[in-house]
Amino acid sequence: MKVKLKKKKGLTLIELIVALAISGIVMAMLASIIVSCYKSYTKENTKAEIQNNAQMIMNKLGDAIMEAKIIEMDGTQLKTSEVKDGAFMDKVGKLISYEASSKKLYMASKPSMGSNKEAYLFGSYIKSYSISLDESCKDKDDMSGLTLNNPIKLNVSITIEMRGQSVSVEQAFVVRDKMQKVVVDGTTYNVK
Repeated sequence: MKVKLKKKKGLTLIELIVALAISGIVMAMLASIIVSCYKSYTKENTKAEIQNNAQMIMNKLGDAIMEAKIIEMDGTQLKTSEVKDGAFMDKVGKLISYEASSKKLYMASKPSMGSNKEAYLFGSYIKSYSISLDESCKDKDDMSGLTLNNPIKLNVSITIEMRGQSVSVEQAFVVRDKMQKVVVDGTTYNVK
């Protein structure tokens, strides 16, 4: 007597192993794409954040520089002052100071210039900061090199580094009003 085996519908062990292997490969490819997209998003988001910070810092520096009548610079500090009715107003103006060890940029009003604790933080992750007098301001006829022509132009450069990304920004600012005094690293310039 012959025994008839009924055909059972279902998966064999080999078919099941092949299906699991294929779905594992597909899942690994999807995970790779998701991780790649996340890394790209994080990188671009960080870059945008750095650029936004750099622009904000440059705008604040520009405001302080363009409104100044008197500018004093020495390495990592910039002091701006205003003149009202012909009198030097020491209580009006800004002090911008860079603290390289903490990579921070501070701004204070003239009355509280004593320490960074009284200043407010307006830039973090600053890898480098420099401000210099543009050579085009120097009077070509003055042999001493200590005479400047209005308008005064200052070059500002900052590099911001965050999460392995860095952005360098350079910008030139022209002082709006006629300068009355410019001091760079202790040297006082005559202003025409």
